[in-house]
Order: sequence, then structure tokens, then C-alpha cells
Amino acid sequence: SAIVFVIGVAPAGAQIITEIIDFEGDGTHSFFVGADIAVAPAGNVYVSGIASDNAFEITPAGTVTQIIDSTGDMTNPLSLPWGVALDGSGDVYVAGTGSANVFRISGGSITQIIDGNGDMTHPLSAPSCVVTDGSGNVFVAGSGSDNVFKLSGGTITQIIDSDGDNLGNPLSGPACLAVDAAGNVYVTAQSSHNAFRITPAGLITEIIDANGDFTSPLAKPNAIAVDGSGNVFVAGSETHNVFRIPPAGPITEIIDSTGDKQGHGLAEPFDLAVDGEGNVYVTGTESENAFRITPDGLISEIIDSTGDGNGKTLSRAFAVAVGDPGIVYVSGELNVFEIEIVCADLNAPPWANLGHALAGTHGEPCLIGSGPLQADTELTLTLSNAVPASTTWLAGGFAQANVPFKGGILVPDPGPPGLLIPGLPTLDGTLIISETWPPGVPPGFVLYLQHWIVDPGGPVGFAASNAISGTT
Repeated sequence: SAIVFVIGVAPAGAQIITEIIDFEGDGTHSFFVGADIAVAPAGNVYVSGIASDNAFEITPAGTVTQIIDSTGDMTNPLSLPWGVALDGSGDVYVAGTGSANVFRISGGSITQIIDGNGDMTHPLSAPSCVVTDGSGNVFVAGSGSDNVFKLSGGTITQIIDSDGDNLGNPLSGPACLAVDAAGNVYVTAQSSHNAFRITPAGLITEIIDANGDFTSPLAKPNAIAVDGSGNVFVAGSETHNVFRIPPAGPITEIIDSTGDKQGHGLAEPFDLAVDGEGNVYVTGTESENAFRITPDGLISEIIDSTGDGNGKTLSRAFAVAVGDPGIVYVSGELNVFEIEIVCADLNAPPWANLGHALAGTHGEPCLIGSGPLQADTELTLTLSNAVPASTTWLAGGFAQANVPFKGGILVPDPGPPGLLIPGLPTLDGTLIISETWPPGVPPGFVLYLQHWIVDPGGPVGFAASNAISGTT
């Protein structure tokens, strides 16, 4: 059977969940309904309180500070703040849906940068979303005025209006925006059930409509996100699904109302986020949960209505954002949770986690086994959190050695009839190996596996994944 190598990512599963803000806000100013979240590279989290007419900053140390309230800039008020964004300078942007304006918060100074007059020719009404690009441009969607504005160097320009692509595909009720590395702007439209791409040159293209992937429809799309490969993701709030739109190739539904197909459904998806490894995160407002979808299609629920499981519950999941690798933020009506996705206990039967990871440059590499060990069926081994652009040795055996090796513990016995596969590429720090399980293996057979990675940050120049076992 053939071994297939695919660029992959860590699968979803176990997590550590911590509430980082609740309805008491900063202790003086209350927080209600987290409509949007933005995360700075330093780890500061910004969240808008649409029902409390304010926004907060939460530092990694846990300090909560209100950064704007209903008084706006003391001249122009803020009402129903929805969208929140950050630029490369660390400035924060907050869109007031009710006050028809957007504010920039820079070093404690608050400035209104656009109001209901829009570009003075085309008005702005009910701005629901604000995003920035790598050049410092700001983009604002007017959900009530059916348009999108670009703010660049003090100049405001309307880049799309209700005519959409001017080819008969209108834009009605724009809800959310995304920008890719090339400066293309993407916008969803809830009332016209579609989404558009707008190039820096002004070319407008409808990228999805109510037909969805022509098998599953799209209705009332709100959230949109784009990954580093140019894949665009659109969530249909009324059809309870998410689609992937690649730069070339067919549109694919990646999750529907059945959620993880393990009894955890997705109802009324509200927001999307994509991390650097291509994992997609989606919140379900009515299902009060959030899911993680890996590039190879593995879906798992990362939080539900029980919140942290210790009495701090999640009600009506709204925004989702990603921070450092493995860190995700989800907001509800009364709080925001930090979710740390960890490797421990991610392996489910017939796979088991045996531990003994040896930390390297990026911490402990993670090895996950999936798929049944049944004749002529595919099993998958996913390595993540390894040092990028290196090589790994996959050790396997039918018994445990548990011997000291390279500063860690070598768990599998790779001696005959075991295996040792050298020189596998870690690429971006992840690796997926797919293998068809051979026929004729008796029940109760146990296979032990562990990766050893060349890593200058590890003891003796190596790091090791946790060991796993799979039982037939």
C-alpha cells in the first residue's frame, strides 16, 4: 500500500477553556453581547459590546479596560458597536451600527473616521463590519446603505454598491468583510444571498450565490474569511452551513447543520476565523457552540453551552477569532472565552495517547492517530507543532521499548519486525501520513508509533512527539 504525504495540521479535540471577561466588564463598565473580536500580535484581545455600547481591551495578564463607550469621541456618539479591527500599528477600529460611524482608537486618542455621510456622495448606514489590510487601508460595510467604503490616507471611496458586479448580481445587506494578502476585499450580502470579491483595481466578481455548491444552498450569508492560500469561506446563517471557495476549482460545503456528525449540531453560524495552518473556526449562535474544521475535513466541537465546564456558561455564541497557534477566542452574550487546543487525550479508540513528548522549538510536537484498524481501510497519522522545514523519523513497533533516547523516551521498539522511516519532511511543521491497513491482522494486535524530529531547540538537537498506540 502507498504512503501519501500531505501538508496537514493538528486535528481538533481536547482543549483548555478560560473565561477572560464576563458581564461585569472592567468592574465599573458592564459588558453585554460580544459582537466581534480582534486579537493583536502581542496577545491583547479587543471585543465590542453591542448591547452595552462599548468595547474592551483584555491583556494576556487579564487586565480588562474599557477603551470606548457611548460617548464615542465626546463629540460624536457610539451606538450599537459591532465590528472591531486592528491595523499594523496597533490602532483599534470600532464600527457603530446604530450611530452610523467608525472610530479609530490610537494611544488613548479617539477619532471618528467616517460617519453617515460616507464619501459625501454615497451615504453610510448601519456599518456592521470593519477590516484593515496590510497597507493600512480601512474597509467598512454599510449593511443599511448596501455598500462598502475604502478609507485610505484621508480619502474615502465607495468600492461597491447595491448594483453588485453590475452584471445583474446585486449586493443587498452586506454583513461581513475579509481581506487577503493581495489586497482583494471580500463581502457577504445577507439579503441577496451571495458574496463578492473586489480587486485593488476595482474588478468586482460574484464568487458564490444562493445555489451554494449546487447541491447545498446558501441563504443569508453573514460571516466570511480567507486563508493564506486564497481559499474563501462563507457561512450561511439560514442554511446552517459553511462553504469553501478555492481560487480555482469547485465550491465545497465543509460543514452543515449536523456539525461534527457526533450529535453536536450547527445552528445559525455567526462568525468565521481561519488560523495560519488553515483550520477554520465557526460559531453557532442558536446551537451555542463553536467548531474547528481542519483542511482535511476533520470536524470537532471546541466549546458548547457549558462554557468552561465549571459554571461559566456560553450563551448564544457570536464572534470567533484566532490568536497564537492553538489559541481561539469565542464570545457570547455575557462573556468571552479563551480556548487552548492541546494534544493530550485527542486520540480516540482504537487509538490511545501514551505521552512521552519531548519539547522542541515550538513546544511539544503532537501525534494523532485516526481511522479504524480494519482491513483495507485508511488510517491517518497527523503530526503537528514540529519545527518547520526539518525532517522527522517515524518509529513504529509491535512492542514498547521505553528506553532513554536523545534526551527523551523512545516508546516503540523499532527492532524487527518494527519499522523506522527516516527523512520525512515536516514542511510547515505538520505532516499527515495516510496508509491502508493490511488484511489478515488478528484482533488485539497493538501498533506503537512516535515521531522524532531534528530540532535545534530540543535536547541534543531533537524533539519527539507523544507516542500513540492503535489496537485492532
